[in-house]
Amino acid sequence: MFIQCKYILIYDIIIVWLLYSDTICANVKNVTKFAGVVENITVHVSENESYFKNDNVLKSLKLNVSWTPPNGEKEPSSYSVMITSMLKETDINRTECTEGLALYNVQNKSQFSILVPQDKLLNGISDIQIHPNCTYKIQVYANPRVKPIGKLPEVIYRVPECIRHKCSCADAKSILPIPKWLLLAGIVICVILGFISIISIHNKNGYQLVFPFRRRQTVSDPSACKLAQWPDPVFQRRNIDVYVEQKSEGTCYKVQKDEFEVPYKYINFIYELGKGQFGKVYLGSLNNKNILVAVKMSQCSDACNEFEARHQLLEEIKIMKAAGSHTHLVSLIGCCTLPNNPICILLEYMEGGDLLAYLHYRRKFKSDDQLLYSVEKAVSKYTNIVERNKNVNENLYDTIDNQQFIKFALDIARGMEHLEAKEIIHRDLAARNILLTSDRTLKISDFGLSRNGIYVINNMAGKIRQLPIRWMSPEAICDHAFSSKSDVWSFGVVLWEIGTLGSFPYASIQDNELLRYLIQDKCRLTCPNTVSHNIYKVMCCCWNMVPQDRPSFAQLVLDLQILKKSLHSMHDASNPCYALHSY
Repeated sequence: MFIQCKYILIYDIIIVWLLYSDTICANVKNVTKFAGVVENITVHVSENESYFKNDNVLKSLKLNVSWTPPNGEKEPSSYSVMITSMLKETDINRTECTEGLALYNVQNKSQFSILVPQDKLLNGISDIQIHPNCTYKIQVYANPRVKPIGKLPEVIYRVPECIRHKCSCADAKSILPIPKWLLLAGIVICVILGFISIISIHNKNGYQLVFPFRRRQTVSDPSACKLAQWPDPVFQRRNIDVYVEQKSEGTCYKVQKDEFEVPYKYINFIYELGKGQFGKVYLGSLNNKNILVAVKMSQCSDACNEFEARHQLLEEIKIMKAAGSHTHLVSLIGCCTLPNNPICILLEYMEGGDLLAYLHYRRKFKSDDQLLYSVEKAVSKYTNIVERNKNVNENLYDTIDNQQFIKFALDIARGMEHLEAKEIIHRDLAARNILLTSDRTLKISDFGLSRNGIYVINNMAGKIRQLPIRWMSPEAICDHAFSSKSDVWSFGVVLWEIGTLGSFPYASIQDNELLRYLIQDKCRLTCPNTVSHNIYKVMCCCWNMVPQDRPSFAQLVLDLQILKKSLHSMHDASNPCYALHSY
């Protein structure tokens, strides 16, 4: 009897163990496995024969990138290789080191090396030129990868200045000695030209040379003080005191004052609104003006990024000054560009926040069966101006009717028409860069310089300019060729964003497949369910493959005005130009 009980107990234990093992296996099968991190990334310049036979050597350099597969349990299905040019402070004035990035896919999971760059449109998003004495960042990751991907394994590689027997001559002028005869000839020519210039000016304008024995004589002509500032090596060598007496420096010239320049001490910071690639944005006010402003300020952790941040903000200030004022552009209130202080841009404060956040807020009022499109969760927050208090101006978030929809489109088109007339290219037109006032008037911001949002490379340290490829035209992605026609393409995507209440463009298409989808497959964003056929035709005109065949913003304004008039003339709302379901 005891032996039988013992066998029964052993039998029960075996059955329980088998059941438990099956449960564990089932759970393990349901767990999604991701490939691990690649190891031992190595990079070197490929010394192919075409490099030494081709006179245009700068276009034939290639990098040989190799790696070892990850040690994880999951075998990778493919590999992705990302090449990014890195512009350092010393490379800003080098014409050979250009900005660029490229992303390539290695579909063969047994292939652990690749020669880049490859031909355009074959595997990569865009081409990149490899030049001697320039620095590049190489990143390799195995697919599928966990999202967010975190920090990728990377290698910083600087291409040698000399490859076998060929060298770059970019720095030859700063290295090779200047012949002495050339220096002497230059000095003699400068002396002769300087003396002739002084005599010519003296005879033409009546300028007077005042020597020591006439030191007490006063020059009556104020323009003569220009001569005192003219350095003349002839008189300096002979110890002749050449000067013009003057009452003060101010009588000679006046420095042109920048009407937008604001002393840094006049800015009062209230609280932080958001962060961008090159700094932060604060809500602030000015001591001399009783208004709220958005303060966009350069703030970076390291010196390299700080230099790039200051450069970007100075360029943005320059563009905004050139753009001038317009009803549908965010106004430039002032700027701080003096040394020893952060570069600041003082912008008009927009209570309504950005258009993308507004569209997502409207989405919350739609029932499940009325949702136009599903949107990915990973949408960047607006980094320029945001309204934190949602209880303020609650009437801002009323329903979007047909007239409001077409008004949004006209507001954007009119602002871009102004930039087009000024020959300013925005380069980053998207719903996230369009702001709302309290009465729902749209204004365009971030004139092609702000690089924050959903781009090819996420969560970078700010060392490169990121590109919003899902809003960019094919020629802008391939060749970085931006124009007002590439802005027109982006405008069509913005209309699609409004029609889908802020959906993510090409949500089912991977970044590295986007060019093939647009160019080879000739596919476009589908017509939103609530957008009429007429307005979708306007979108498709903006997405013409040939840039010259796309309409101008001036033409788009006229077309939208015609659609608006036809909408007003219709008593029955069954066929609107822009249509959204009633809330």
